[in-house]
Amino acid sequence: MPTAVDYNSSTQFIDSLDDYSAILSDLMSQLNSEQRQSIFDYARFLAHQSKLTIVESVPVIPNLINRPLNETVVQAIDRLKKSYFMLDLDILFNDVAGLMEKHILQGLVAPIVIDELELCFQTYYRKTLDND
Repeated sequence: MPTAVDYNSSTQFIDSLDDYSAILSDLMSQLNSEQRQSIFDYARFLAHQSKLTIVESVPVIPNLINRPLNETVVQAIDRLKKSYFMLDLDILFNDVAGLMEKHILQGLVAPIVIDELELCFQTYYRKTLDND
């Protein structure tokens, strides 16, 4: 079994999962409960990140929901958020808010605003695909 001297070097090669487990167990025993929880949380984060990296390499297809008749602008935004669930909506916020402002303050009719919203979401989705 490795000793404390064995794993203090950053250049050491560890052969097996059993070696990692033994070293990690020894190190964890030297930490308080809050520090152990931090190590555990970080390990879970790394495991989650490695899964995301694999999944993110495959493009996610939007789940396009048909546009109902007499849809309001707010309903359209909700529908598009559900259709393009994979998008970071914070980036779209300015465009969506600008279109909503044109609808409410300038009287631009709902069907035109909804057409613009759909185009906005489609464009951002294509840009996201191109960046991957």
